[in-house]
Amino acid sequence: MQTEAADAPGLSYASTLRPKLGACEAMDPHERATSVWYRIGGLINRKQRDLAVSIIEAEIRSAQKQVLLDASDRVTDPAAKRLLHDLARAAIPPPK
Repeated sequence: MQTEAADAPGLSYASTLRPKLGACEAMDPHERATSVWYRIGGLINRKQRDLAVSIIEAEIRSAQKQVLLDASDRVTDPAAKRLLHDLARAAIPPPK
């Protein structure tokens, strides 16, 4: 698995754990949790709790979107597929 650190030397240790993923490629749950842990560990130590919580919320929404898209790939009913795609789109709202 290729990581971002191979492309940009000097990145923090946390970013070396975050593999490059395609738009629909899923990350192993343990690797994802480890990546989030290293990304927020320093923030918690520096009393930046709100930012750490925002990162965790974003990871949860991302995982939720991936599950909904995977489910939509498995159904055959077009109405159910459309509903799952709409729910996935709503899981991660567009930037403001």
